[in-house]
Amino acid sequence: MTAEINFARLLRQLPELRTALVENRKMVLVPAAAIVGYLVLRDPAKNALHRFFAHFYSDWLLEDVNLVLQPFREFLGDQLASQKAQSPHSHDNEPLSILEIGMGPGSSLDFYPKDSRIVAVEPNPYFVDRLLKLQESHPNLVKVIHGSAEDLRDIPSESIDAVVSTLVLCSVSDLDKSIKEVKRVLVKGGRFYFFEHQACPKSWRRYLLQIVANPLWRIVFDGCNLHRQIHRQIEANGFEMDHAKLNAGASWYVCQAGTEGYVVKRRTLMMAVEVNFARFLQQLPAIRTSVIENRRMILIPTAAVFGYLVLRDPVKDGLDRFFAYIYNTYLLKDVNLALRAYREHMREELASQETLDPHSHNDESLRILEIGMGPGVNLDFYPANSRVIGVEPNPYFVDQLIQLQKSHRNFVKVIRGFAEDLRDISTESVDAVVATLVLCSVKDLDKSLKEVKRVLVKGGRFYFFEHQACQVSWKRYLLQIIANPFWKIVFDGCNLNRQTHRQIEANGFEMSHTKQSVGHMWYILRSTTEGYAVKE
Repeated sequence: MTAEINFARLLRQLPELRTALVENRKMVLVPAAAIVGYLVLRDPAKNALHRFFAHFYSDWLLEDVNLVLQPFREFLGDQLASQKAQSPHSHDNEPLSILEIGMGPGSSLDFYPKDSRIVAVEPNPYFVDRLLKLQESHPNLVKVIHGSAEDLRDIPSESIDAVVSTLVLCSVSDLDKSIKEVKRVLVKGGRFYFFEHQACPKSWRRYLLQIVANPLWRIVFDGCNLHRQIHRQIEANGFEMDHAKLNAGASWYVCQAGTEGYVVKRRTLMMAVEVNFARFLQQLPAIRTSVIENRRMILIPTAAVFGYLVLRDPVKDGLDRFFAYIYNTYLLKDVNLALRAYREHMREELASQETLDPHSHNDESLRILEIGMGPGVNLDFYPANSRVIGVEPNPYFVDQLIQLQKSHRNFVKVIRGFAEDLRDISTESVDAVVATLVLCSVKDLDKSLKEVKRVLVKGGRFYFFEHQACQVSWKRYLLQIIANPFWKIVFDGCNLNRQTHRQIEANGFEMSHTKQSVGHMWYILRSTTEGYAVKE
């Protein structure tokens, strides 16, 4: 039945949808053109970026990179020459199996043992082409895979003796996933050799520069991130770190903080715990020194957190007081003018509405709940024999409402609370819920509407008058989007661009007694939805 009603409503609304699409064609065509453009240009643009970086790296960066990596590569060659294959199926003369992720133009190949078996993984297709050509001069390069470090599905688990990564982990899409894949393919006791730049741990000025420069840096340098905590992330994945070190390399200023060496895939959990505890004890003096040297980086965030905890409640109270004053002094007159016609209509509808309380007996009072009651202006429009409950989050409005209870006998209860959490109201215990210019400022619109529906009896009415995202002018809608962040601060969380009518309908209310219109409010608020929706 619900499906039939929704389908019939859709058929009735087709002419309106067509008119709305024609009137708002710019709002439809511009995003559609952007999506089509993205889909069409995504692959060519990505290919062009790969080509640019391969050319830029080879012609401009490679000489500096080789100079920086020379000592590490010599160390790498010595270590690999003395390392033996650890595969359980290997013999005494079994060649060392090496995997290099992000091999680039293949500069590390000359440092690998001649009798080793090397597999290369490289995401840039232009570097892959160069590596395929290098296979002719390097017979130990047995396989080149066009892929990424996050997905080494072509490499069996525990099949590699050594994984090598030089200036690669900075640019992988998912660092943690990449390290987990490295650990998966390594045999137990296998080594992960790496040389990487990372977030600077000793100079807050350099670290701040890394954060500021990172967005532009990533575009120019093929996704390279300046401030990743690579050493810490490798250690967090359970490698033995005895042969790795943090250093300040002879690189560009913004990349000088680095980590290098090799780490070992651990064999037992108990050994890992013992090694970690021993390392922690060794590092205590260094930690103390680091805390003293970086006290600003520690004290400033600590002071900020402490200040937030101390000032949070006074600031919130000050904002509540400010909004109550602004609303009563400057806004209330305009709000009353905009709502006058709707309130008169609501008065007539409520007067003719009968309670649906199955236990009403002699008491035929209409049970009304108003959410976000504010200063209580709607009270004068409710039937005299009704029983009204008000829910209001602002404590200064709550004080006003408590005073109004003396002059409005039908105003039986005031609750300081939120529309998202009506726990004090029983399920299906209310005949009518009222919200006037409230749903714009609730924290969770969908949750609030679900609570409204819960407390209403079947056949109960949800009366509302709300401004919403403009449906007829893309210029006004764009203005709403731009102004919304500032507007929310000044007007107690009010959102300009919510799709309120659509959201109410999506929650299963029957909407035949509602309408969307252009109201007599400020220019930015003129798109409104009003009427009453029925719980089916």
